[in-house]
Amino acid sequence: MSWLRELEKALEETIEGRTEGSHRLEIAHLLLRLMLDSRVVLRNKVEMAPNSFRVWCSQALSPDDQGWLRENLAREAAERGWVLAGPCELFFEPGRELAAAAGLALQGEPVVALVENCGAMRERGFVTRRGLVLGRGRGAELRLTDPRLSRRHARLYPAVGMLCLEDLGSRAGTRLEGARVGRVPSEVKDGNRIRVGDTELQVWLLP
Repeated sequence: MSWLRELEKALEETIEGRTEGSHRLEIAHLLLRLMLDSRVVLRNKVEMAPNSFRVWCSQALSPDDQGWLRENLAREAAERGWVLAGPCELFFEPGRELAAAAGLALQGEPVVALVENCGAMRERGFVTRRGLVLGRGRGAELRLTDPRLSRRHARLYPAVGMLCLEDLGSRAGTRLEGARVGRVPSEVKDGNRIRVGDTELQVWLLP
């Protein structure tokens, strides 16, 4: 039986008596429904589901219940093959009526694009408003196992309603759809391919 059906069955059994645990079940059911309804399907057929939730309710969940909820939401996403930008985040606000909003976020920052390695390693990174540095060193958010890459090779970042790519002074250079990219930023469009060293990446913009 799926977790969603288990939740629905448990809610049916507790809705009249308001037994212990029914509050966390209501929240769990609401957030799972939000994940189902708010997931994004990209052109590469990857499904991204929300991982950041703001919940308005009269009573916040205990730390143990929050841990249970995060664990089960992540498990459900994995079983369905959904990609999450990061660990599930929960933020509670006071409110008389139970309500929630969902978003795709990495450490609290909204995600604007998914970057995938087209090779065998299949590394994946997410562009936020702070940007995403590509490279092989510790200073890169998306670390790639390519010896031709500089430690901080190139950077993707959103600006003025578009996604930009700049080279960070790398030795091997950066190419966007075959054209060399320098310090002057180039606009990246949905589905564009980036080559850094011997690594080819593809970028998917979130709606």
